[in-house]
Amino acid sequence: MRVPPLLDRKLWQDIDEIEGRNGMRYVTSIERIGREDGIEEGQRKLLLRLLGRRFGPLPASVTDRLDAAAPAELERWGEQLLDADSLEAVFAVSPDDKTGSA
Repeated sequence: MRVPPLLDRKLWQDIDEIEGRNGMRYVTSIERIGREDGIEEGQRKLLLRLLGRRFGPLPASVTDRLDAAAPAELERWGEQLLDADSLEAVFAVSPDDKTGSA
């Protein structure tokens, strides 16, 4: 769906005014979603690289698990990687983990 040109100009004039008044750039919903998706994808790629470097070639089950993981899981696994002595230890659920996800 396209916004009529007159309305589109008005929208961007209003956004410019709001940005000037608030002293900050307006971020659209699409930009926000893209940024969040980009950060999550970056976390995934970095964790894959670090796991591969530490433990060698990764089985498909690990890459599939990372692809399906929520951001909180990626973060937890990244932290557990620091002390893990095996690939299994990276994905272990600690007793104090409230999420219950493995």
